[in-house]
Amino acid sequence: MRLKYQYILFTILLHGIMTVLTYHLLEDKKWLFLASEVLIIFSLVISVWIYRSLIRPIDLMRSGLNAIKDQDFNVRFANTGSREINELIRVYNAMLDRLRGERLRTQEQAYFLENIIQSLPAGVIILDYESQVTAINVKARQMLGVQSLSLPFELTTIKHPLIYRIQDINVGEAQTINIDGIKKYKCQVNHVIYKGFYRKFILIQELSKELWKNEKETYGKVIRMMAHEVNNSMGAVNSI
Repeated sequence: MRLKYQYILFTILLHGIMTVLTYHLLEDKKWLFLASEVLIIFSLVISVWIYRSLIRPIDLMRSGLNAIKDQDFNVRFANTGSREINELIRVYNAMLDRLRGERLRTQEQAYFLENIIQSLPAGVIILDYESQVTAINVKARQMLGVQSLSLPFELTTIKHPLIYRIQDINVGEAQTINIDGIKKYKCQVNHVIYKGFYRKFILIQELSKELWKNEKETYGKVIRMMAHEVNNSMGAVNSI
């Protein structure tokens, strides 16, 4: 039974017993009986006032607790005529303001990190506690051809030869994987602690385009040097 119901029951029983005893003891003394009844009514009024003073903070705390459980940090209480209740309300409102600010900052940080992950030139795959893919950026989807898969899904759902090679990489290691003798990828597997549990993530960097770009630049330099030497030789021949 809740405290306020216990208090109400106790008050009713106490004043009921007082009324019955007063009636039997002062039945012949009408004026004294009436005075006793007035005192009982006054005591009842005082009991109601005490009830409102003591139980109302408990009701406020219960309402605030329900709001916090529902993660509704916009509920605020207005000041009352009681100094004790006002102090409780002030602490509660300050706590909610701080919780709302912390949640806002957390959401902003999560949104910021999500945008960074999505814009990375390397592929990023984040797994949950059961090794299911909970986040994958645009680059990884393009590399692995999984644009149509919706989160979460099993890592083995991705039918790409690179995934089978990645599963053999130990946590904390990085390997360069060659696919079909043409495409090269640098893959790294690592983990972070999130809410007391390890969560694994995979980084995939495509090296083929970089190698082709470097080879193209190298061949371009060689061709320019050869053209320069040929032009010098042709100039000498023309002069002769």
